[in-house]
Order: sequence, then C-alpha cells, then structure tokens
Amino acid sequence: MQNLTVLNHCYMTDNTTSVAELHFDHEVWTYELKFWREELKIFEKYLSKIELREITREAASELEHFQNQFIHHKKVVHDLIHDASSSEKFLVHNLDLWGSETIRKVKLEEHATLEEQMQTARKIYTELKSDFRHWLANRL
Repeated sequence: MQNLTVLNHCYMTDNTTSVAELHFDHEVWTYELKFWREELKIFEKYLSKIELREITREAASELEHFQNQFIHHKKVVHDLIHDASSSEKFLVHNLDLWGSETIRKVKLEEHATLEEQMQTARKIYTELKSDFRHWLANRL
C-alpha cells in the first residue's frame, strides 16, 4: 500500500477531495468505530450486572430497550467499518490509475454519503451513551 500522508486536511470548494484526504477520513472513521465497538462491550457488561429480579418491571423494560439499542448500534458500527474498508480498498486499488494523490483530485459521491452516515451515527451514538449513563447512574 502506498504511503498517503496528509499535510492539510481541508476540502476543496469544487466537491473534489484528494486521495490522501479520503484515506485520512477512512482511517479516522475506522478507529472511531472500533472504539465505539469496544465501548459497547463495556456498556453491555454493565447491563449484565444488573439483577433482573431486583428491579421493577419498568426498569426491566428500560434495560431491554438499551440491550436492543446496543445490538442495533453494533450492527451499524459493523456496517460502517465494512463500508469504510471497502471504500479504502477501492482507493488503494485505483491509486495507480489516478496518479499522484497530491496532483490528481477525485470526486466520490459515495464518500459524501459515508460521511453523512458517520455524522448521523455519531449523533445517535452520543445520545445513546448519554441516555444510558443517566439511566445507569439511577440504577447502581
């Protein structure tokens, strides 16, 4: 794999982005998503420590809600990691065709879509974490 260094991570106004900038985004997103995946494991561990027989029916329902949200978000994380990886592989495979990433610019609408999906996932995950921490603080 060719070395793609990023000197200045700023997007051009004509909706084109250098290959290095795309690579940078993929790398940052992948690390962020992997962090979320590990964090979700921790949250699930805390859920598993709550004794169902010792909580109210309402709290049990809330616990199940968080379990379902964590399962759903783990799937979202998995899918986004896959999409970023696929996009990265596409970039690497086609880098020789495009030439030097500092000269040649590429226009990828899929990247914009993936970026939007990341922003949405980030917003939802941040809200989920906040809700869960608040809920957990009231249960422990």
